[in-house]
Amino acid sequence: MFTFDLDYRALFDERAWQLKAQGISGKSLRQVRSHVTNFWGTGPGAWTHEWTLHAMQAERAGRWLEASACHGAARFPVINTPERQQALADQIRCYLRAAPEFPCHFSRKTLTVQLPTGAAQIMVHLFEPAKTTRRPRPLLCLSGGVYIGKFELHKLALTLARFGGMRVCVLDMPGTGETTLPLQPESHLVYEQVIQQLRDPEARCGMLGISIGGHWAAKLAMLGSVDAAVDIGGPVGFDTQPGASPLALNNALTGTIANAMQLAEMPDDSQARQLVQEFSLAHQGLLAGAPRVPLLVINGSNDPYVSRQDTLGFAGKDNAEIWLIDRAGHCAAEQFVRLVPGVMLWLRQRLNVPAGLGSPVSLLGKVLMPRRKVLA
Repeated sequence: MFTFDLDYRALFDERAWQLKAQGISGKSLRQVRSHVTNFWGTGPGAWTHEWTLHAMQAERAGRWLEASACHGAARFPVINTPERQQALADQIRCYLRAAPEFPCHFSRKTLTVQLPTGAAQIMVHLFEPAKTTRRPRPLLCLSGGVYIGKFELHKLALTLARFGGMRVCVLDMPGTGETTLPLQPESHLVYEQVIQQLRDPEARCGMLGISIGGHWAAKLAMLGSVDAAVDIGGPVGFDTQPGASPLALNNALTGTIANAMQLAEMPDDSQARQLVQEFSLAHQGLLAGAPRVPLLVINGSNDPYVSRQDTLGFAGKDNAEIWLIDRAGHCAAEQFVRLVPGVMLWLRQRLNVPAGLGSPVSLLGKVLMPRRKVLA
């Protein structure tokens, strides 16, 4: 693991919405921002130190989810220093203190997956509706990218379990969070095995992936490894034309991805282009045909990181539906809360969720849905 140059002021601007969505108050965000003077250092003024102080305040007040979120901010975006490793341990500790109050069944499970390189352990969080049904519930695998791990997906997982009626398993993408595995082109094998171990054989299963997590959701749909999938902002590799350097991403993203791949240092331009090609689903021969199962592809029309073709390239393919959200950025983050009911309804219908909250979800989906271009 290595450190890399980044502008921490720009990082505050880029990720303020995410930190607030995780339960960090605007007041805390402003206070930490006013005190941070460096990113990778230690002691007063360092990013991790200042966030840890706020986490400890929340702990003393018994606000365990807020404390967990602040420790998560302290380790952001890469767990590559002793201080950030401690922040992750503290995030887990506080999260588990909050868990007894979660409004659904929650469990934390260690699963073993078999990969070409050997066996590896994966930690997953499983959220299940409190109300039982006679019919088995479908399983939904939920995963983010390099910036959004299972703790950051807590609210979404709760929503999908409580109001979507699904069993929701959340895991960190390989190369991030608690995983020890590197991010690599074959990382879909981890998701496949986690799903197979947790699903009920008599119920359907699906995947919802956000950002690079959407890449894996799309790949599982192309392979037919699930019964339905949602790809939100996933880079899949439709655009094969030479473009801007892969290194020309925002100020922290390239270094974060390189760390997730467990590279020893930042790649040069040639190495970065080779890695992009290896991950491309087009290069793997998966994009020539249609998805084998229903696939919903969503992104903002103004995503600065992922080519619009990675969304529109699915247009006209059987089993594919595209929602291009007007004037929104990466993963349509600005409209995400309004998107959730519609996505939940789409998943309920395709995963055959037992009847219950279908009508309210349908109504909310229609009322809240942001302006979008729908292609099939």
